[in-house]
Amino acid sequence: MVRVITLVLLGFPLVSFAVPHGDIQMGRYLTTKSTFKKEQINLLQQTISVHLPSSVNTVGDAVVYLSTLSGYSLVTENKQSVALQNLLAKPLPVVDRDLKGLTVEQGLLTLVAPAFQLDVDPVNRWIDFELKPQYKEMQQRGEGQHENA
Repeated sequence: MVRVITLVLLGFPLVSFAVPHGDIQMGRYLTTKSTFKKEQINLLQQTISVHLPSSVNTVGDAVVYLSTLSGYSLVTENKQSVALQNLLAKPLPVVDRDLKGLTVEQGLLTLVAPAFQLDVDPVNRWIDFELKPQYKEMQQRGEGQHENA
């Protein structure tokens, strides 16, 4: 009988109670997979449901509000194109106050659509918008009209 108990006690440490690779022990009886979501890696892919507050009055205010949700910032004014500065100063359209079921990226593109494309610097977490080539001629015509006025 003593030999059986000794063998059982000697064999006991050989049984592994280790958590499988890739799992995290959350409690005595609970484990979970150690995975991350794609939006934790690509912050602009977070799905949002936002009603922009009344303090957000311009397209620029809305862009700053949305980009802040993702941890990104809009590039400083001295790095923005004149066309972008003009758009950001415009009043926010009522239809753009509710952005639901979109990613942050889609929301930002909605605010500047259709003339601009998103330019992302993931290293410094800056966002900027570049005028699409097919709209550059319109911008030049618009600048000429303002000079003549």
